[in-house]
Amino acid sequence: MWVKVTYASRLIMVGNNILSEYQEVLSWIVGSNRWDNAAINEWNIDGKADPWLIATAKAYHQTIVTFDGGKNKQLPPIGAYSSKEPKISAVASQFDVRVITFYELFQELRFKM
Repeated sequence: MWVKVTYASRLIMVGNNILSEYQEVLSWIVGSNRWDNAAINEWNIDGKADPWLIATAKAYHQTIVTFDGGKNKQLPPIGAYSSKEPKISAVASQFDVRVITFYELFQELRFKM
């Protein structure tokens, strides 16, 4: 409730644009032949934010900031059927969504520690 009141003007609500992108992200993961069913199911559960983050970033041309890393864009080879869940940076790169680390964000903002 506090978030809705304090940041009401900054909240992004799921609309048809994000839902369409979400479906595209999940369809790509399933059709890519890179992950096994267990790994795919990790992204297809209620409350899993990763595909929603990518869909929202794509719909609104935003950058994702995560510890997952902007440089970790390597995908498993086609037909590898990795049992590890997809990484945000690897999937986002397929949709031209920029992903950076917190450290890269600090550098871009010229944050000094």
